Amino acid sequence: METYRMNGIYGEGDVYVLKTMEDWDELEKISREKDPEFPKWNPAFFPIKNDFQKYMGKIWQEKDTRYRVIGIEDNNPMADWYWIVQNVNDDRDIKHILANSKDLKNGIIL
Repeated sequence: METYRMNGIYGEGDVYVLKTMEDWDELEKISREKDPEFPKWNPAFFPIKNDFQKYMGKIWQEKDTRYRVIGIEDNNPMADWYWIVQNVNDDRDIKHILANSKDLKNGIIL
């Protein structure tokens, strides 16, 4: 699992980049070590984990551009989750989509 620190609207904190189910296991372990009852303060964890299994590797379209879902971020400084999508024709073009918006779900084509 990749991690990095950033400043956000809730101060400085860790961002966890999840690209595999093993990454989810690692984040769950870290979260339980911090607080065994972490689902109380992070109730989206397990529903988003289920969505991850459903959408990972799928193709999302925005206008005429297609992106592949390559991961998701648990962004503590922003107190949100973000899907990571990468342009299928230009690896440098990466976008982050707010996980609780319907944009990803509504844009999945394959």
